[in-house]
Amino acid sequence: VRFGFVEDYPQNWEFDPTTDDHNDDSSDDDSSDDDDREFDVCLQREEGTGEVVALWGEDDEEDLPDGQDIQWLGMHYKRLQKLQDDKETLEKELVRGEGVDDNGENKMTRGEWESIWKYHEALVQAIDTAILSSNIEEDSDDSEDSGDDSRDEL
Repeated sequence: VRFGFVEDYPQNWEFDPTTDDHNDDSSDDDSSDDDDREFDVCLQREEGTGEVVALWGEDDEEDLPDGQDIQWLGMHYKRLQKLQDDKETLEKELVRGEGVDDNGENKMTRGEWESIWKYHEALVQAIDTAILSSNIEEDSDDSEDSGDDSRDEL
C-alpha cells in the first residue's frame, strides 16, 4: 500500500465523502446514492515544468468529482487551513519541550509533530490541486478567478 505522505510523486489519494463524521448535512437514509461518492486522484509532477497535476482514475472525464465532492474538499481545505493558522498555539499545547521529561503528560514528541505536519502539507496540496483541476469553478458564473475563489466560497 502506498500513502501520499510517504512518497514524493506520484501520490495516490482516495477520498470518501460518505465517511465524514463532521458533515451534518448528510443523512444515513440515502446511503445507496452515496456508494459512488468515493473518488481517487493521483498527483504527478510534470517532467518538463515541475508543475504538480492531478490525474483522475482511468477515464479522466467520467472519474472527475462532481460539485458536491468539490464542496466537500473545499470544506476540508478550509478546516486544514485553520489548523495551519493555529499551528503555533497547538504546538505549545501538544508538543513536549526539548529535554523535558513527560511527567505523565500526554504530549507528543517533536518527531511525531513534524510527521503530522508533513502529512498535513501533502494533504493540503492534494486537496488544493484536486479542486483546481476539477474545472468545477469554471462552471460558476460568479467565479472571476479560477484559483483561490472557489476554495474560499466553499
